[in-house]
Formats: sequence, structure tokens, C-alpha cells
Amino acid sequence: MVELVRDQLGAKLSLAVMASAVGLSPQHFARLFKATFGTTPHAFVESQRIDAAVAALRRERSTPIAAIAAACGFSSQSHMTELLRRRLGITPSAVRRGLTSTGDAAPIHPFEE
Repeated sequence: MVELVRDQLGAKLSLAVMASAVGLSPQHFARLFKATFGTTPHAFVESQRIDAAVAALRRERSTPIAAIAAACGFSSQSHMTELLRRRLGITPSAVRRGLTSTGDAAPIHPFEE
């Protein structure tokens, strides 16, 4: 399932699509997914998209932020910006500059707690 999500980040990854890929009903899939990964399928996909966006923003400095947002499966640049602010405390342009939520130029590790 992790490979499916990573391979199709730019596509619509609905609960129905993921459940169908493993031959389960959406409700059963959601319950098993949460029990296995400790998070909901939606939150997992969102985290994978954020990770991909952060990597792309750092690697592809000349690519427009809106293009990176689309390639990572966000509905718009503003959607990606909102999620990055909520999860990391910084904007996509700050990620691109290598800043953290404290303003330091240090690596961002968004999902370490």
C-alpha cells in the first residue's frame, strides 16, 4: 500500500481507490489501515504528499511552486501552503530557502515528534 501511495501521489487517492487496490470495502480497509499504520489513510496520504513536496521544493528550485503542488497531488498551491504551514509551521518558499519553523537554515524533519 505504501508503494501504491508513493507511486500515485499526483493522482486522486480516495479511500475507495485504495480499498479497491487491495480488494476490500472502504470501511474495512480504513479500519485495517488505521490498525496497521496508526493513522487514517487520508492523514497518511497527506503526510506522503508533504514529504514529497518538501523534497521537490529543495531539489527543483527552478520549478514553480504551483507545479510542485500539482505533481504532489495537492488541489492547488494554496492547499499545499496551508498544509505546510499547519504541519511544519513554514511556507513552501521558506522550505525552498532551507529554513525551519524557527527561521534557522537547518534540515526539516516534519514527522519526528
